[in-house]
Amino acid sequence: MSRTQLGLFDTPPRRRETQVAVAIVVLLIVSLLVIFPLGAIRLPETHGFVPAINATMFVSEVVIATLLFAQAAIFRSRALVVLGSGYCFIALLVIPHALTFPGAFAPDGLLGAGVSTTAWIGATRRIAFPTAVLIYVLMIRDCPQAESPSRPGLWTGIGIAVAIGLAAAVTGLATVGHELLPPLFTSRRDVIYPNVLAMNGTAIVMTLVAIATLYRRRNSVLDVWLLVALTAWLIQSIVNLPLHGRFTLGWYSLFAMMLAS
Repeated sequence: MSRTQLGLFDTPPRRRETQVAVAIVVLLIVSLLVIFPLGAIRLPETHGFVPAINATMFVSEVVIATLLFAQAAIFRSRALVVLGSGYCFIALLVIPHALTFPGAFAPDGLLGAGVSTTAWIGATRRIAFPTAVLIYVLMIRDCPQAESPSRPGLWTGIGIAVAIGLAAAVTGLATVGHELLPPLFTSRRDVIYPNVLAMNGTAIVMTLVAIATLYRRRNSVLDVWLLVALTAWLIQSIVNLPLHGRFTLGWYSLFAMMLAS
C-alpha cells in the first residue's frame, strides 16, 4: 500500500468530497443569516442543555484526537501530534466548562467558580482550536514530510501531557484565580459587552488567520474538512457578537455551531 493510501493526511480530496464540503459551508452560512437577526430572542433556561452538548463534544473531540494520533504514529508526523493535542486540549476543557456552568450541577457552578469562569474556559477553547490548526499548517509548510526519526509514541505522549497540563492550568486560573481575569459577566445571564466583544474579536481574528493560512495549502482531505470545521467555528463567534446574555436563540445556536464544527 502506498503512503498516500494510508489516510487523510496527504490524500488529495476527491471532487465529490470537495463538493460536499462546499455544500456544508453554504448551509452554515445560510444558518448564520437566519440566526443572526433573531439571536436576541429570549428562550427558557434548560439546565441540562450545556452538560448534554458538552458530553457530546467531549466524545467527538476525543475520537478525532485519537484518529489524529493514530495517523501521527503511521506518518511519524509532529504536525499531526500538535493537531491531535489541540483537539485533546479543547476536549478536556469541556469538562470544567460543564462543571462550572451556573445551574448545570449547582446554582453557581462547581469548582469554586466565579461568575465569569465558564465564559473564560469557553473563550480559551475558541482561541485554542484555530491556534492548533495554524501551528499544524506552519509545521507542514516548513517540513512537508514532517518526519520524526524517533519513537512516534513518545511525541504523542508528550502532546497529551501538554494538553492535560494546559487544561489544568486554564481551569485553575479560571476558577481559583478568576479574580485575576477581566470580568465577562455581571450575573449568570448578563454579559459585560465590551469585554465579551474583545474576546470574540480575538477569536474571530485567530480563526480568520487559520482559515486563510490553511486555504493556501488545502492539499489533503484533512485540510478540506479542517476548513469546514473552522468555518463553523468562525460562525459561532460571529453569532456571539451581538449577544448580551445567555439563554437566547443566538446563545443556544452557539453550541449547535460548536457541535457542527
